Amino acid sequence: MIPAVDTLAPSRWSATAVMTALALTAVLSGTLHAQQLPAELEAELQGKTVFSDGTLLRHASVDAAQAAEIASLLGIGRQRIETFFGEPFPEPFTVTLAPDRDSFSAVLRAEWGVPETACWMVATGVADFMVILSPRVWEKQACEHDPSDKQHVQDIVTHELAHVFHGQRNPTRDFSGAEEIGWYAEGLAVLVADQLNRDRLSDPAQAVASGAAPTLGLHRRLHRPPVRSSDHAPAAVRNDSGGAALGAGHCRGSSADGLEELAERIRGWLTRQG
Repeated sequence: MIPAVDTLAPSRWSATAVMTALALTAVLSGTLHAQQLPAELEAELQGKTVFSDGTLLRHASVDAAQAAEIASLLGIGRQRIETFFGEPFPEPFTVTLAPDRDSFSAVLRAEWGVPETACWMVATGVADFMVILSPRVWEKQACEHDPSDKQHVQDIVTHELAHVFHGQRNPTRDFSGAEEIGWYAEGLAVLVADQLNRDRLSDPAQAVASGAAPTLGLHRRLHRPPVRSSDHAPAAVRNDSGGAALGAGHCRGSSADGLEELAERIRGWLTRQG
């Protein structure tokens, strides 16, 4: 499974998020070991350590100012994630700030064979690394993302950090083999990054209420044998009072609670929110 290339603008959330996860899931088949960068881009980048664990931020000289801003956003996002889960990131990782759209696409092509990236794709993250298209070029080389909206940029950074945190505890660090819960990986990142709001909740809540929500049975008819979902899925999303009920262990999965039970809990929570 290729991690969905994030982050979707609010107007694209409902239908596009689902279709993107399904489309991109089919691209990746191997397991990630280390980030692959085109040689010309790697030669252009300079790096600096941003956290005491050795986490590295790499950027081109033209993005020195952007790198300083991203480093600050990484610190804020990391604190939020570690507070949410109650545990620190277990390992360092690398953040690459791609200086332009061509470089961003080239990184994804080298990693996963993805052709050209769509204009709304601006970041991606797995256990070992994140790649972010420099906000410096969003105005001309991206769509539906406002680089002047600092909270929006922060949300994207935090969202991708959530994927890194999840990946570092997932049985497969790049989420390969977890195709049937791509919706969960994205939903978890949205929840942790505090990107949920009434507008975003209304569409899935209505889909659940009308019986139009995706089911696991369809996946299992099309893809046999199914993965052991309990290896990747947590036991709960939120408790009835609305507070976070996820610890870091939920990123590792639970053999006691299968994906069917998890999906039912999520459907119930969405219905209450809608």
